[in-house]
Amino acid sequence: MLKSCVAVVLAAVAAGAVDNSLTCTSERCLPEAVSAQVTKADDVLDPAIGLMQTALHYKLREQKVAEVAASDSASRARAIHEHNKMNRSVAHNQSHLAPFHANFSSCLISDDSYRSIPFSTEGIMEKELFRELGLIRPQQPCGNGQVAVLSSFFSFPGDVESQNKIAKQVIMGWVVIAVGFIVWSVAVVTAVPKKKDIDTVKGGLADEDKAYAEGFLSWVSLGWLDELVGRYGKRLNSVIDDAEIVVNRNDAEYKPHIAFKKHWLEEVKAKGSVEKASLLRPLYRTVGFKATACVVTCIVLEELCGSVLMVFALDKFLSTLENLEHYQKLHPGEALSLLEPTLQAVCLLWGVPMVFRMTSIVVSLLDGQYCNICAAGLASIVFEKALNAPAGAAMASAPAGASPDDEVPDPQGRDKPNIVQLLNVDIVETWGHLIRDLIYAAISPFIIVALLVIMVKQVHWAGFIGALYLVPIVALVTLGFMWGLNWWRSYQRYQDQRFKWLTEAMLNIRTIKALAWEKLSFEKLEAAREAELRCQFMGSMIGGFTSCISHTLPWGVLLITVWYTLRTEGGIQPHRIMILQRIIGSILNSIGQFVKGLHRVTMLPNSFNRIRRFLAQPDRPQNVIRQPALADANASKIRILGSFAYNEDQEPALSNLDVEIPKGELVAVIGGVASGKSTLLQAIIGDLYGIGENSYIEAPSPGDGELSYCSQVPWIFEGTLRENIVLNSELDQDRYHQSIYAAGLSQDLQILPGGDQVTIGSYGVRLSGGQRARVALARAAYMDKAQLVLMDDPFASVDVPTGQHIFNELLLGPLMKHRTRIVATQPNPNLLRQFDRVLLFEGGKVVEMGTPAEVTETKAFKQLQAQLASDTEVADSEGPDEIRSSGGHGGVAAMLAEKVAAGEKDMTLREDESQDHVTWSSMLWWMRAAGLFNLLAFAGMLAINRTVELREMLTVAVWVDAKLVNPNVDDNLFMMRCMMVVACCCVTTVLTSWCASLVSINASRRLHTEIMSNLMRAPVDRFFDKQPVGRLINRLSFDMRQVDDGMLGVGLGLFSWVMSFIITQSFILHVMHWKITLLTIPIYAVSFYFIYLYRGTAVPLVFHSKFAMSGLQDLQAVVLGTCVSIRANSMTDSFMTRFNHYSQSVIRSQYLIFSACRAWAQSRVFVCFGFLTGIFAVGGLWQGMPMGTLATCITFAYGQMVDFEVLTLGFTMALNILNALQRLTKYLNVPKEAAADMPGDPVVRKRLKIERPELLPLQIQRGAAVKDVTLKAKNGSEKEKTSPSLVVSIKGERPLLAATADGTALQLVEGRKLSDLAPGLEALAMLTEDYHIIAINNVSRSAELMAQELCNPPNVLWLDLLSSEFSEGTRIQIEDLTAGYGSNKSVLHSISVDIAPRMKCGFAGKTGCGKSTTLLCMLRMLEPRMGRILLGGRDHSKLGLTALRSIVGLVPQDPTVFEGTWRFNIDPFGEYPDARIWEALQLVRLMPHLRSLPDGIDSELARDGGNLSFGQRQLLSLARMVVRQPPV
Repeated sequence: MLKSCVAVVLAAVAAGAVDNSLTCTSERCLPEAVSAQVTKADDVLDPAIGLMQTALHYKLREQKVAEVAASDSASRARAIHEHNKMNRSVAHNQSHLAPFHANFSSCLISDDSYRSIPFSTEGIMEKELFRELGLIRPQQPCGNGQVAVLSSFFSFPGDVESQNKIAKQVIMGWVVIAVGFIVWSVAVVTAVPKKKDIDTVKGGLADEDKAYAEGFLSWVSLGWLDELVGRYGKRLNSVIDDAEIVVNRNDAEYKPHIAFKKHWLEEVKAKGSVEKASLLRPLYRTVGFKATACVVTCIVLEELCGSVLMVFALDKFLSTLENLEHYQKLHPGEALSLLEPTLQAVCLLWGVPMVFRMTSIVVSLLDGQYCNICAAGLASIVFEKALNAPAGAAMASAPAGASPDDEVPDPQGRDKPNIVQLLNVDIVETWGHLIRDLIYAAISPFIIVALLVIMVKQVHWAGFIGALYLVPIVALVTLGFMWGLNWWRSYQRYQDQRFKWLTEAMLNIRTIKALAWEKLSFEKLEAAREAELRCQFMGSMIGGFTSCISHTLPWGVLLITVWYTLRTEGGIQPHRIMILQRIIGSILNSIGQFVKGLHRVTMLPNSFNRIRRFLAQPDRPQNVIRQPALADANASKIRILGSFAYNEDQEPALSNLDVEIPKGELVAVIGGVASGKSTLLQAIIGDLYGIGENSYIEAPSPGDGELSYCSQVPWIFEGTLRENIVLNSELDQDRYHQSIYAAGLSQDLQILPGGDQVTIGSYGVRLSGGQRARVALARAAYMDKAQLVLMDDPFASVDVPTGQHIFNELLLGPLMKHRTRIVATQPNPNLLRQFDRVLLFEGGKVVEMGTPAEVTETKAFKQLQAQLASDTEVADSEGPDEIRSSGGHGGVAAMLAEKVAAGEKDMTLREDESQDHVTWSSMLWWMRAAGLFNLLAFAGMLAINRTVELREMLTVAVWVDAKLVNPNVDDNLFMMRCMMVVACCCVTTVLTSWCASLVSINASRRLHTEIMSNLMRAPVDRFFDKQPVGRLINRLSFDMRQVDDGMLGVGLGLFSWVMSFIITQSFILHVMHWKITLLTIPIYAVSFYFIYLYRGTAVPLVFHSKFAMSGLQDLQAVVLGTCVSIRANSMTDSFMTRFNHYSQSVIRSQYLIFSACRAWAQSRVFVCFGFLTGIFAVGGLWQGMPMGTLATCITFAYGQMVDFEVLTLGFTMALNILNALQRLTKYLNVPKEAAADMPGDPVVRKRLKIERPELLPLQIQRGAAVKDVTLKAKNGSEKEKTSPSLVVSIKGERPLLAATADGTALQLVEGRKLSDLAPGLEALAMLTEDYHIIAINNVSRSAELMAQELCNPPNVLWLDLLSSEFSEGTRIQIEDLTAGYGSNKSVLHSISVDIAPRMKCGFAGKTGCGKSTTLLCMLRMLEPRMGRILLGGRDHSKLGLTALRSIVGLVPQDPTVFEGTWRFNIDPFGEYPDARIWEALQLVRLMPHLRSLPDGIDSELARDGGNLSFGQRQLLSLARMVVRQPPV
């Protein structure tokens, strides 16, 4: 009762405060019939509400009567009758109406167009109090209901016809503007002539600096790209030149490198160490505050336009549509004013997206530019660090507190880091759009809050209730994300393992083939690959479940919000459902951006830690080298004082040195293996740490060109032979020809195609060891500024006459006569006599020093000679050997001139990287690899999934249309339908993810398997010699990773977008009028034309980026192993400049692909799609389409417009991925060696396991019992009777095994088989050949001990068997052998040799004469062009390569050490007992070194044998052969 009284009083006060002059137009009042329905409603229980409603109806009736009375008198009479009738029906309330009658306003619509009150109030407090008391109830808006958002700012005629006429004029003006811009965009590109094959290079294309100088609009319009797009976009396949796209190039002073290096050094100095330094701060300073603020501001504006403003625009438009629907329903037949909705469609639905696109263009350009600057700065500082890594630098251990899940490239902490991985994964992949994603992650929460505020304003507290659904979903998604992150880290670890072994395999492919380790390499790569793919599959499935959970988010929030609104307010307006859906979609998009940014944030520390760990490695020592004091002519040029070590925390490698070398002396450094000879040279270069304050070196600094260094493994980089000699100096023809002659290269240049212009690659592949050594020597001779020359065993790779020529013409010749020369060499007395001084090293110490005559008479020297007594003696000749080219070095010039005249200039021994255009064959191969059934299942599930997603939207559209027709529709029924459709969509999402994972895993597995299988069978001369190492590593790491990670993901995204586009556009065009459909056809055509132009431009840019990336990979693949030579020969700046050149090309290409050209295509297509959205909105409006259907069409069109940004990114990535796939599929058709296995191949060695219960009881017999034992015949020889020292018999039976004549093995007796040892053992029964037992368990080389082991067996016996055919060696017959490399001229001509079994035969000859070529032919690493080779009477061309290379062993010129243990390097298959390995190490004199290691043969070796001397690496290679003991 009290409530009613208060309500009446307040109502009276409010009504009395209303001005009588207030009137309401007919457009804003409820019809009388509706008012009557409201009055008679059963739920009107409150008398105050009834009172106000009655008063309202009275006022409405009075107004209606007045209007009708003014029209005609007949109507007036009927109105009076109705008036009297109404008076009678409300007579009992007349006394209460008097205060209200005069002052009641009839306007029902409040400002928010949703909650209307039945009277006007002027006080906010009164209105709110009425609402709290329940006196204000929601009602449907009345009349035309258009909220004047835009038209209120202009003065328009009041009649509907005039307003509609103005609306048509607005439409025409808008069409003219939009079409004009589209036509202009097409015209300016079409006017640019496309590039032709004969066109010259046109520099300065896409010069954005020039465009920005012309003005902001000139820059943001992207017109500066029109010439580039028009020139290349209209060709299907074209090649872009670096000079056309890279403007203002300055490789020597590359700005990102200089800027980041400066800020990084400041950061390290401020923090005190690299470990404490942060990478983010230098990166931020490199970008700058203004640039960062600009990017943040633009991204905030972009997000506001794309989320908040678009929701506002759609809200206003749909509100207007709903009001029009109500007015048309309540006033059938009346004309509608379409001016306001037309203005909203043009200004809001088209204008707001255009503003959004302009901001996104700015964001794309700025993000691409600054991300590339950061990536280039990081990459350059990493490469510079690699250039400055000291010799033998140990890998930095993981920092304290590091998580076990952190990516640690080397678990042992000893390996040199993999900078290829740092570039590919931690820099290139990490920094793609990183700045934008990080800022998205930072501002997305604020955007989400803003959208939630809008939602709450729409539906009040129901919005908060619906938003609570975010909590469990975000929690589940976070858990899934963390779970998937663990699998991703495991994936990266296994990938790193594969990349490491891949790098070693490609760098050492000759050794792998010579040792028949192809199977081992393949199995190791496949094992890592399987683990990698398993992690990828689990990550994909977790991603599918996460996507399924995320998909329920917008629908769950929507349905919960609507449900709560229905419970609390009894109903919801139809257009609110569409607005809520759009708001929730924007929230979901912001959450997606936040999750993506959070993922990048989570990955960033791991990448930064890897980079920082690399940068934290010790630099080459500083302040060790001091400039020599040359105050007088007699001052020493070199002085070495103190002790030195490779690492500060290790034992000294050189101890207690005190050496002075006067200027101009020729000094020999001699000693045994690992005595310190090479270490001394590296110390002089400055690559060893001084132990103590008094340890220093006075020598020229290696960075100023006053020092030249020739390492034991000659340093050859990718380039021509001339470039490898001249380096970065100017060409002095006379000095150049003298250097070639002095190095003994004259005759080699006559053989090489193109002479000195022949391209030689990393490690000088295709040149012999001697040729590589002489190229390095010629380089040292040519460096006229170098006053100190260091040579590490320069004569090891050349024959004696060539070595004598080099000694006399180069070391003692005019080019080096007055320089200081320090040569590490062998202790040959005849050679040492010609040196000025000799240093004899032992254990890192100088044990003797003096003139050659003094040192050669010492005890230490004689002991050293005794150790090396078995080495080949050098010829006694003291004079120079006459092997000069005719005419001296003048003949070199004449010969090179003849080469040029003959047209052999610029010839290469390598395959140039050709542009690999994407072909259908590569994509069809991938599809076949994925599996037809898997692809069909995937396509089917994807189609079903997209159809169900469309059904979700259509369900909402039908719901909205039904509510417009019947406000009392059963909302619960439609909500149930939505839940069922969403559940079906979740199921199809998971199934689609599962099918996609199967497709991706199957294709990736087969791709890797077939490529690696082909590469392991590819010939050295016809394939590997023509492929740069960096290119192979790049293809098999970066390209394969792209195909693995992106082929299906990007393909799925593109395919999904295409399917969604076809389905949604088909639906829109179906419901639109046919005239509108025809109008859109040209717009679609223009849109696809822009996409075609973008494709044509992106393809050559993608190729150019890949080509430049290969150059970076080539540099990085070899820099760690050759950094000492690079620094010593003053090539650091040159290599840094070369790296910056490739880096700038990569960065520029990536920027144009992913940022500039992509933004160009997006802006043009966005205008077209925005125009289509406006056409659909205006067309549906004017044709009277139901609001739900029209809203769905607009939502679809707008969604496609926004999703096109994702499409362009996916399309660009797809080009990269397809290009990578095309490059990889080239390796499916490489040349192949002969078959690995052929029928009838002999099995040289076997290892079998026998359990003691399987072995028959055996006994040893000697004396009379072993007389006249008939042994099995070999190789067709006659049976022979002999009396061995012992036999092994089965108890109670005749002999089974007998000792060989030399007593080192057990052989079968005639009539016996090895299966007789254990008749039940299948492995023995399957042996078809006769074998000798050469080892049992750890017992070898003693028939007596092996027989005892056999007769008194332990629980398990391991038998090592050697085929009887090869037990006494193998005869080699070479008949008329002619061979050469690839398609070049033959090196061997009709060679015939007959070598008896077990004969020691040496191949001698000058460098390049074919010694190594002959050995390669025996291994079939080169196939003979004519003639044949017989091994034990077998034609070696009829043998499988595995059997052949198990018969013939090779110790290569360049020793190879693999990352792993000593045991793995010697016996990777685990075929031999430990005793055999230790015995081999003892024979090659490595036992003392192994005994000093705590883990013995299980000690770890660094990659490339970084913790071994060159001599130790050679001995390790020899130990492999000692263990294997191949017949040849």
